[in-house]
Amino acid sequence: MDILKKDYRNPEKELFDLICQRTGVAVEKISFQTDFEHDLNLSREELMDFIVNLEEKYNISFSEENLEKIQTVGELKEILLDRLDLIS
Repeated sequence: MDILKKDYRNPEKELFDLICQRTGVAVEKISFQTDFEHDLNLSREELMDFIVNLEEKYNISFSEENLEKIQTVGELKEILLDRLDLIS
Protein backbone atom coordinates (compact mmCIF):
# COMPACT_ATOMS: atom_id res chain seq x y z
CA MET A 1 0.00 0.00 0.00
CA ASP A 2 1.41 3.37 -0.99
CA ILE A 3 1.38 5.71 1.99
CA LEU A 4 -0.53 9.01 1.78
CA LYS A 5 -3.03 7.59 -0.70
CA LYS A 6 -6.77 8.21 -0.30
CA ASP A 7 -7.31 5.23 1.99
CA TYR A 8 -4.47 6.16 4.34
CA ARG A 9 -5.92 7.31 7.64
CA ASN A 10 -3.13 9.50 8.95
CA PRO A 11 -1.25 11.31 6.18
CA GLU A 12 -0.01 13.94 8.64
CA LYS A 13 1.85 11.28 10.65
CA GLU A 14 3.41 9.93 7.47
CA LEU A 15 4.56 13.41 6.47
CA PHE A 16 6.06 13.95 9.94
CA ASP A 17 7.85 10.58 9.65
CA LEU A 18 9.30 11.54 6.26
CA ILE A 19 10.47 14.88 7.65
CA CYS A 20 12.08 13.10 10.62
CA GLN A 21 13.88 10.71 8.29
CA ARG A 22 15.12 13.62 6.19
CA THR A 23 16.19 15.93 9.01
CA GLY A 24 16.99 13.64 11.93
CA VAL A 25 14.71 15.74 14.15
CA ALA A 26 12.53 13.82 16.62
CA VAL A 27 8.85 13.66 15.67
CA GLU A 28 7.89 15.21 19.03
CA LYS A 29 9.67 18.40 17.95
CA ILE A 30 7.67 18.77 14.72
CA SER A 31 4.32 20.52 14.48
CA PHE A 32 2.35 22.19 11.73
CA GLN A 33 3.93 25.50 12.80
CA THR A 34 7.47 24.14 12.42
CA ASP A 35 9.43 26.29 9.99
CA PHE A 36 11.66 24.31 7.63
CA GLU A 37 14.45 26.87 7.59
CA HIS A 38 14.42 28.26 11.12
CA ASP A 39 13.35 25.21 13.13
CA LEU A 40 14.66 22.33 11.00
CA ASN A 41 17.71 24.09 9.54
CA LEU A 42 16.80 23.12 5.97
CA SER A 43 18.02 25.46 3.28
CA ARG A 44 15.59 26.40 0.53
CA GLU A 45 17.51 24.07 -1.78
CA GLU A 46 17.20 21.16 0.68
CA LEU A 47 13.48 21.82 1.07
CA MET A 48 13.00 21.85 -2.70
CA ASP A 49 14.89 18.56 -2.94
CA PHE A 50 12.61 17.07 -0.28
CA ILE A 51 9.55 18.27 -2.19
CA VAL A 52 10.88 16.84 -5.47
CA ASN A 53 11.21 13.50 -3.68
CA LEU A 54 7.58 13.78 -2.54
CA GLU A 55 6.51 14.57 -6.10
CA GLU A 56 8.31 11.50 -7.39
CA LYS A 57 7.10 9.24 -4.59
CA TYR A 58 3.42 10.15 -5.05
CA ASN A 59 3.43 10.98 -8.75
CA ILE A 60 2.19 14.52 -8.20
CA SER A 61 3.51 17.97 -8.94
CA PHE A 62 3.52 21.27 -7.10
CA SER A 63 3.00 24.54 -8.94
CA GLU A 64 5.70 27.20 -8.74
CA GLU A 65 3.17 29.38 -6.92
CA ASN A 66 2.64 26.69 -4.27
CA LEU A 67 6.36 26.07 -3.90
CA GLU A 68 6.93 29.73 -3.09
CA LYS A 69 4.35 29.56 -0.27
CA ILE A 70 5.88 26.65 1.62
CA GLN A 71 7.73 27.72 4.74
CA THR A 72 6.13 25.53 7.42
CA VAL A 73 5.18 21.89 7.79
CA GLY A 74 1.51 22.94 7.87
CA GLU A 75 1.78 24.78 4.56
CA LEU A 76 3.40 21.75 2.95
CA LYS A 77 0.75 19.46 4.45
CA GLU A 78 -2.16 21.51 3.06
CA ILE A 79 -0.70 21.63 -0.44
CA LEU A 80 0.29 17.96 -0.37
CA LEU A 81 -3.16 16.83 0.78
CA ASP A 82 -4.74 18.99 -1.90
CA ARG A 83 -2.51 17.47 -4.60
CA LEU A 84 -3.41 13.99 -3.33
CA ASP A 85 -7.12 14.93 -3.31
CA LEU A 86 -7.38 14.20 0.41
CA ILE A 87 -9.05 17.50 1.27
CA SER A 88 -11.98 19.19 -0.36
